[in-house]
Amino acid sequence: MKIDSQIERLLDESQNTHRCAVTTDVNLRRKLRRRCESGELTMPYPQLFTRKETWDALNPREKKRHVILALAMVRPDWIFCAQSAACLYGIEQSYQIHDNPMIHIASTHESGTYRARRSDAVIHRVYTPNPQYNVINGAKVTTLPCTIYQCALVLPFEQILPLADSAVRSGMALDDLRQFPVHSATEALAIGNVLEYTDPRSENGGETLARSRFIERGLMIPQLQKEFPNPQNPEYPFRVDFIWILPDGRMIVAEYDGMTKYGNDRKTIANRVHREKLRDEALRQHGVTAIIHFDYEDLLNPNELIAKLVAAGVPYRR
Repeated sequence: MKIDSQIERLLDESQNTHRCAVTTDVNLRRKLRRRCESGELTMPYPQLFTRKETWDALNPREKKRHVILALAMVRPDWIFCAQSAACLYGIEQSYQIHDNPMIHIASTHESGTYRARRSDAVIHRVYTPNPQYNVINGAKVTTLPCTIYQCALVLPFEQILPLADSAVRSGMALDDLRQFPVHSATEALAIGNVLEYTDPRSENGGETLARSRFIERGLMIPQLQKEFPNPQNPEYPFRVDFIWILPDGRMIVAEYDGMTKYGNDRKTIANRVHREKLRDEALRQHGVTAIIHFDYEDLLNPNELIAKLVAAGVPYRR
Protein backbone atom coordinates (compact mmCIF):
# COMPACT_ATOMS: atom_id res chain seq x y z
CA MET A 1 0.00 0.00 0.00
CA LYS A 2 1.36 3.42 -0.95
CA ILE A 3 2.37 5.78 1.83
CA ASP A 4 -0.23 8.41 0.84
CA SER A 5 -3.01 5.81 0.92
CA GLN A 6 -1.84 4.63 4.33
CA ILE A 7 -1.90 8.19 5.62
CA GLU A 8 -5.42 8.82 4.35
CA ARG A 9 -6.61 5.57 5.89
CA LEU A 10 -4.94 6.46 9.20
CA LEU A 11 -6.49 9.93 9.22
CA ASP A 12 -9.93 8.61 8.27
CA GLU A 13 -9.85 5.99 11.00
CA SER A 14 -8.81 8.46 13.67
CA GLN A 15 -11.39 11.01 12.54
CA ASN A 16 -14.15 8.39 12.68
CA THR A 17 -13.16 7.47 16.24
CA HIS A 18 -12.87 11.12 17.36
CA ARG A 19 -9.19 11.12 18.22
CA CYS A 20 -5.90 12.27 16.75
CA ALA A 21 -3.96 9.95 14.47
CA VAL A 22 -0.92 8.18 15.89
CA THR A 23 1.56 5.75 14.36
CA THR A 24 4.86 4.11 15.25
CA ASP A 25 5.91 3.93 11.59
CA VAL A 26 8.84 6.34 11.13
CA ASN A 27 8.16 6.88 7.42
CA LEU A 28 4.52 7.69 8.04
CA ARG A 29 5.47 10.13 10.77
CA ARG A 30 7.87 11.90 8.43
CA LYS A 31 5.15 12.24 5.80
CA LEU A 32 2.65 13.43 8.38
CA ARG A 33 5.04 16.11 9.64
CA ARG A 34 5.56 17.32 6.08
CA ARG A 35 1.82 17.69 5.69
CA CYS A 36 1.83 19.72 8.89
CA GLU A 37 4.47 22.00 7.40
CA SER A 38 2.29 22.48 4.32
CA GLY A 39 -0.70 23.41 6.48
CA GLU A 40 -2.84 20.42 5.54
CA LEU A 41 -2.48 18.79 8.97
CA THR A 42 -1.88 20.03 12.48
CA MET A 43 0.04 18.43 15.34
CA PRO A 44 -1.63 19.51 18.62
CA TYR A 45 0.65 17.25 20.65
CA PRO A 46 4.01 15.68 19.69
CA GLN A 47 3.46 12.84 17.21
CA LEU A 48 -0.33 13.25 17.21
CA PHE A 49 -1.85 14.41 13.94
CA THR A 50 -5.21 15.46 12.53
CA ARG A 51 -6.57 17.28 9.52
CA LYS A 52 -6.44 21.02 10.14
CA GLU A 53 -9.98 21.69 8.95
CA THR A 54 -11.26 18.97 11.27
CA TRP A 55 -9.30 20.34 14.22
CA ASP A 56 -10.40 23.92 13.65
CA ALA A 57 -14.06 22.84 13.71
CA LEU A 58 -13.78 21.28 17.19
CA ASN A 59 -14.66 23.02 20.43
CA PRO A 60 -12.08 23.04 23.28
CA ARG A 61 -13.53 19.96 24.96
CA GLU A 62 -13.56 17.98 21.72
CA LYS A 63 -9.96 18.99 21.02
CA LYS A 64 -8.84 17.81 24.45
CA ARG A 65 -10.76 14.57 23.97
CA HIS A 66 -9.04 13.92 20.62
CA VAL A 67 -5.64 14.30 22.26
CA ILE A 68 -6.47 12.19 25.32
CA LEU A 69 -7.84 9.25 23.33
CA ALA A 70 -4.75 9.23 21.12
CA LEU A 71 -2.41 9.45 24.11
CA ALA A 72 -4.25 6.52 25.67
CA MET A 73 -3.13 4.42 22.71
CA VAL A 74 0.49 5.54 23.05
CA ARG A 75 0.58 5.34 26.86
CA PRO A 76 -1.92 2.69 28.00
CA ASP A 77 -0.36 2.86 31.48
CA TRP A 78 -1.50 6.45 32.00
CA ILE A 79 -4.58 7.15 34.11
CA PHE A 80 -6.09 10.49 33.14
CA CYS A 81 -7.43 12.51 36.06
CA ALA A 82 -8.86 15.87 37.15
CA GLN A 83 -9.99 18.05 34.21
CA SER A 84 -8.72 15.54 31.64
CA ALA A 85 -10.83 12.77 33.16
CA ALA A 86 -13.83 15.10 33.33
CA CYS A 87 -13.43 15.67 29.61
CA LEU A 88 -14.29 12.02 28.91
CA TYR A 89 -17.22 11.72 31.27
CA GLY A 90 -20.61 12.63 29.83
CA ILE A 91 -21.23 15.46 32.27
CA GLU A 92 -21.83 19.16 31.71
CA GLN A 93 -18.75 21.34 31.82
CA SER A 94 -17.51 24.70 30.67
CA TYR A 95 -15.29 24.88 27.59
CA GLN A 96 -13.05 27.17 29.65
CA ILE A 97 -11.86 24.14 31.62
CA HIS A 98 -10.25 22.72 28.49
CA ASP A 99 -9.11 25.89 26.74
CA ASN A 100 -5.44 25.11 27.41
CA PRO A 101 -2.89 22.46 26.35
CA MET A 102 -2.57 20.78 29.77
CA ILE A 103 -3.10 17.03 30.19
CA HIS A 104 -3.64 15.69 33.73
CA ILE A 105 -2.17 12.31 34.68
CA ALA A 106 -2.58 10.49 38.00
CA SER A 107 0.72 9.86 39.79
CA THR A 108 1.34 7.63 42.80
CA HIS A 109 4.57 9.49 43.60
CA GLU A 110 4.21 13.27 43.50
CA SER A 111 2.64 16.15 41.65
CA GLY A 112 4.61 18.01 39.01
CA THR A 113 4.35 19.76 35.67
CA TYR A 114 6.55 19.55 32.61
CA ARG A 115 6.33 20.80 29.04
CA ALA A 116 6.79 18.50 26.07
CA ARG A 117 9.83 19.29 23.93
CA ARG A 118 9.26 21.57 20.94
CA SER A 119 5.58 21.85 21.79
CA ASP A 120 3.04 23.85 23.80
CA ALA A 121 1.72 20.61 25.30
CA VAL A 122 1.92 20.39 29.08
CA ILE A 123 1.69 17.29 31.27
CA HIS A 124 0.60 17.82 34.86
CA ARG A 125 0.97 14.85 37.18
CA VAL A 126 -1.47 14.91 40.08
CA TYR A 127 -0.59 12.97 43.20
CA THR A 128 -3.23 10.25 43.43
CA PRO A 129 -2.45 7.44 45.87
CA ASN A 130 -3.87 4.05 44.83
CA PRO A 131 -5.89 5.48 41.92
CA GLN A 132 -9.06 3.61 41.00
CA TYR A 133 -10.16 4.01 37.41
CA ASN A 134 -12.79 3.37 34.77
CA VAL A 135 -12.11 2.81 31.08
CA ILE A 136 -13.86 5.14 28.62
CA ASN A 137 -13.27 4.58 24.91
CA GLY A 138 -10.02 2.82 25.69
CA ALA A 139 -8.68 5.49 28.06
CA LYS A 140 -8.18 4.92 31.77
CA VAL A 141 -9.75 7.71 33.82
CA THR A 142 -10.08 8.22 37.56
CA THR A 143 -13.48 7.40 39.04
CA LEU A 144 -16.09 10.13 38.83
CA PRO A 145 -15.95 11.00 42.57
CA CYS A 146 -12.15 11.27 42.43
CA THR A 147 -12.39 13.37 39.27
CA ILE A 148 -14.89 15.79 40.85
CA TYR A 149 -12.79 15.98 44.03
CA GLN A 150 -9.61 16.84 42.10
CA CYS A 151 -11.43 19.41 39.98
CA ALA A 152 -12.97 21.00 43.07
CA LEU A 153 -9.51 21.70 44.48
CA VAL A 154 -8.38 23.75 41.48
CA LEU A 155 -11.39 25.10 39.57
CA PRO A 156 -13.32 28.27 40.43
CA PHE A 157 -16.74 27.76 41.98
CA GLU A 158 -18.60 28.73 38.80
CA GLN A 159 -16.84 25.92 36.91
CA ILE A 160 -16.91 23.12 39.49
CA LEU A 161 -20.60 23.53 40.37
CA PRO A 162 -21.89 22.52 36.89
CA LEU A 163 -19.58 19.49 36.98
CA ALA A 164 -20.84 18.47 40.41
CA ASP A 165 -24.52 19.06 39.61
CA SER A 166 -24.24 17.00 36.45
CA ALA A 167 -22.24 14.23 38.13
CA VAL A 168 -24.92 13.80 40.79
CA ARG A 169 -27.65 13.88 38.13
CA SER A 170 -25.80 11.03 36.40
CA GLY A 171 -25.90 8.93 39.56
CA MET A 172 -22.81 9.84 41.58
CA ALA A 173 -23.40 9.94 45.34
CA LEU A 174 -22.34 13.34 46.65
CA ASP A 175 -21.17 11.81 49.92
CA ASP A 176 -18.53 9.87 47.97
CA LEU A 177 -16.48 13.07 48.01
CA ARG A 178 -16.04 12.73 51.77
CA GLN A 179 -13.65 9.78 51.34
CA PHE A 180 -10.89 12.01 49.99
CA PRO A 181 -8.53 13.96 52.27
CA VAL A 182 -8.20 17.73 52.54
CA HIS A 183 -4.86 19.21 53.51
CA SER A 184 -5.63 22.88 54.09
CA ALA A 185 -8.38 25.30 55.00
CA THR A 186 -8.61 26.29 51.33
CA GLU A 187 -9.18 22.69 50.25
CA ALA A 188 -11.70 22.15 53.04
CA LEU A 189 -13.63 25.24 51.91
CA ALA A 190 -13.61 24.12 48.26
CA ILE A 191 -14.94 20.65 49.04
CA GLY A 192 -17.35 22.05 51.63
CA ASN A 193 -18.86 24.40 49.05
CA VAL A 194 -19.42 21.52 46.63
CA LEU A 195 -21.05 19.42 49.36
CA GLU A 196 -23.26 22.30 50.48
CA TYR A 197 -24.37 23.77 47.18
CA THR A 198 -24.51 20.92 44.66
CA ASP A 199 -28.11 20.40 43.55
CA PRO A 200 -28.95 18.01 40.70
CA ARG A 201 -32.32 19.69 40.18
CA SER A 202 -30.61 22.31 38.02
CA GLU A 203 -31.39 20.98 34.57
CA ASN A 204 -28.45 22.33 32.61
CA GLY A 205 -25.15 24.13 32.90
CA GLY A 206 -26.74 27.54 32.36
CA GLU A 207 -29.05 27.12 35.35
CA THR A 208 -26.14 25.94 37.47
CA LEU A 209 -24.00 28.90 36.39
CA ALA A 210 -26.85 31.20 37.39
CA ARG A 211 -27.07 29.54 40.78
CA SER A 212 -23.33 29.96 41.27
CA ARG A 213 -23.72 33.69 40.57
CA PHE A 214 -26.52 33.97 43.14
CA ILE A 215 -24.45 32.10 45.73
CA GLU A 216 -21.25 34.05 45.07
CA ARG A 217 -23.10 37.38 45.36
CA GLY A 218 -24.60 36.34 48.68
CA LEU A 219 -28.26 36.14 47.65
CA MET A 220 -30.74 33.96 49.47
CA ILE A 221 -30.61 30.44 48.00
CA PRO A 222 -33.65 29.93 45.74
CA GLN A 223 -35.86 26.88 45.50
CA LEU A 224 -35.49 25.02 42.21
CA GLN A 225 -38.04 23.65 39.75
CA LYS A 226 -41.13 24.48 41.82
CA GLU A 227 -44.34 23.49 40.06
CA PHE A 228 -47.57 25.47 39.66
CA PRO A 229 -50.87 24.10 38.31
CA ASN A 230 -51.51 24.59 34.61
CA PRO A 231 -55.30 24.81 34.15
CA GLN A 232 -55.02 24.59 30.37
CA ASN A 233 -52.97 21.39 30.52
CA PRO A 234 -53.04 19.81 33.99
CA GLU A 235 -50.71 16.98 32.99
CA TYR A 236 -47.96 19.53 32.31
CA PRO A 237 -47.73 21.94 35.26
CA PHE A 238 -45.72 25.13 35.05
CA ARG A 239 -42.26 24.61 36.50
CA VAL A 240 -40.05 27.59 37.27
CA ASP A 241 -36.25 27.52 37.30
CA PHE A 242 -35.77 29.60 40.46
CA ILE A 243 -38.17 30.92 43.07
CA TRP A 244 -37.67 32.88 46.27
CA ILE A 245 -40.58 32.59 48.71
CA LEU A 246 -40.29 35.34 51.30
CA PRO A 247 -41.69 35.39 54.85
CA ASP A 248 -44.23 38.08 53.88
CA GLY A 249 -45.67 35.82 51.17
CA ARG A 250 -44.05 37.40 48.14
CA MET A 251 -42.84 34.99 45.46
CA ILE A 252 -40.09 36.08 43.08
CA VAL A 253 -39.33 33.93 40.04
CA ALA A 254 -36.25 33.96 37.82
CA GLU A 255 -36.28 32.11 34.51
CA TYR A 256 -33.19 31.15 32.51
CA ASP A 257 -34.04 31.48 28.84
CA GLY A 258 -30.95 29.81 27.41
CA MET A 259 -28.63 31.01 24.66
CA THR A 260 -30.83 30.26 21.64
CA LYS A 261 -34.33 30.52 22.99
CA TYR A 262 -35.65 32.87 20.36
CA GLY A 263 -33.60 31.99 17.30
CA ASN A 264 -33.60 34.37 14.35
CA ASP A 265 -36.98 33.78 12.72
CA ARG A 266 -39.36 36.69 13.36
CA LYS A 267 -42.45 34.47 13.52
CA THR A 268 -40.72 32.11 15.94
CA ILE A 269 -39.72 35.03 18.13
CA ALA A 270 -43.27 36.38 18.18
CA ASN A 271 -44.76 32.98 19.05
CA ARG A 272 -42.33 32.36 21.87
CA VAL A 273 -42.72 35.83 23.32
CA HIS A 274 -46.49 35.34 23.25
CA ARG A 275 -46.26 31.96 25.01
CA GLU A 276 -43.91 33.45 27.59
CA LYS A 277 -46.35 36.28 28.26
CA LEU A 278 -49.23 33.83 28.78
CA ARG A 279 -47.12 31.71 31.09
CA ASP A 280 -46.05 34.75 33.12
CA GLU A 281 -49.68 35.84 33.47
CA ALA A 282 -50.63 32.36 34.70
CA LEU A 283 -47.82 32.42 37.26
CA ARG A 284 -48.99 35.81 38.55
CA GLN A 285 -52.47 34.36 39.00
CA HIS A 286 -50.86 31.81 41.31
CA GLY A 287 -49.42 34.60 43.45
CA VAL A 288 -46.02 35.18 41.86
CA THR A 289 -45.22 38.84 42.47
CA ALA A 290 -42.20 39.35 40.17
CA ILE A 291 -40.69 37.47 37.23
CA ILE A 292 -37.19 38.16 35.93
CA HIS A 293 -36.07 36.60 32.66
CA PHE A 294 -32.38 36.34 31.84
CA ASP A 295 -30.08 34.60 29.39
CA TYR A 296 -26.48 33.41 29.15
CA GLU A 297 -25.14 36.85 28.30
CA ASP A 298 -26.58 38.19 31.56
CA LEU A 299 -24.55 35.58 33.45
CA LEU A 300 -21.28 36.68 31.89
CA ASN A 301 -21.75 40.15 33.40
CA PRO A 302 -24.23 39.52 36.22
CA ASN A 303 -24.25 42.91 37.97
CA GLU A 304 -27.43 44.08 36.24
CA LEU A 305 -29.19 40.76 36.84
CA ILE A 306 -28.29 40.79 40.53
CA ALA A 307 -29.52 44.37 40.79
CA LYS A 308 -32.86 43.40 39.21
CA LEU A 309 -33.30 40.51 41.62
CA VAL A 310 -32.49 42.67 44.63
CA ALA A 311 -34.84 45.40 43.39
CA ALA A 312 -37.58 42.78 43.03
CA GLY A 313 -37.10 41.85 46.68
CA VAL A 314 -34.64 38.95 46.74
CA PRO A 315 -32.78 39.31 50.06
CA TYR A 316 -29.15 38.65 50.85
CA ARG A 317 -28.24 35.72 53.07
CA ARG A 318 -27.61 36.63 56.68
